[in-house]
Amino acid sequence: MSSRSASLFLGTATAIGGNPTLTGPGGTGVSLDDRKIKLAQRLYPLVESIFTESRYYRLRLPLDRFIGAAQRRLPEDQVVDYVVGMESLLAPDTERLETTFRFRLRGSALLPISIFGEVRERIQLLGDLYDQRSRVVHGDATSQDLAKWVPQAENVLRYLLLWYLADLQLRSDPKQVARQLDEQLASGGSAWANPAP
Repeated sequence: MSSRSASLFLGTATAIGGNPTLTGPGGTGVSLDDRKIKLAQRLYPLVESIFTESRYYRLRLPLDRFIGAAQRRLPEDQVVDYVVGMESLLAPDTERLETTFRFRLRGSALLPISIFGEVRERIQLLGDLYDQRSRVVHGDATSQDLAKWVPQAENVLRYLLLWYLADLQLRSDPKQVARQLDEQLASGGSAWANPAP
């Protein structure tokens, strides 16, 4: 594990073996202000603990996929890596037929409105990303089609991982998080459907 892993969350470009590797939406240039430096310093020990402490092993797959996608050259591979990482965080407990539904619903609940828009927009984005992954897996997508989805997929997985890292002690098990999130979603839906008189 290197400091590079933590820097991926900043959305910057990093050199690997002398070659630039895009790690931010659209491959933005390196720009570290005080806020980003402090964020990287705070994230580094958290990211490192995912790889070194066994209690966080369930978060290794999504983090590995996030890091690995930044090193890929083909948009198809990047989209698959990002969405598989998302899936391991959003639908670790679901049967194949329910995956898309839970993936969209749980993801839309976790993503911030200030960046990803209203609920309807977040549900649509997650559904589109999952569809793009399915198109790649079934051989029905081209690099040209997928290029626009890579930054969005990266951004979504980044924010999901940041959400987990914000309280790693309580959010180390995606299955437990999924159960709690489903209960909260059902509770909110129940309150809406059955308002108090």
